[in-house]
Amino acid sequence: MKTKIVEIQKIGKVENPVHPESDYGDSKQYHIGVFIKEPVVGERFITGYINLQDRGINTSPVTEIIDENTFKTLNSIYKWKVYD
Repeated sequence: MKTKIVEIQKIGKVENPVHPESDYGDSKQYHIGVFIKEPVVGERFITGYINLQDRGINTSPVTEIIDENTFKTLNSIYKWKVYD
C-alpha cells in the first residue's frame, strides 16, 4: 500500500473556542503529515510523522464536517487535502 500525504491548514478559530489561549501558530501555516484517516466527528484528526521537521498534527476533537475538505474542532477550522 502506497503512503498518502496530507496537507492541513488552519484557516481560523471557531466562535467561543474551548482553549482560546492555545494557538499553535499563524492561521496560514501548513502542516504536512502521513494520512491516517478522514476527520470523524468526536475524534481528533491525527496525521503521522514524516520526519522531525514535518511532525504532523493532532487536533482537538472534530465537532463538524463542513465539506469534504473543511472541518471544525473545539478550537479551530481546518482545510485539508490528501496527495498520493
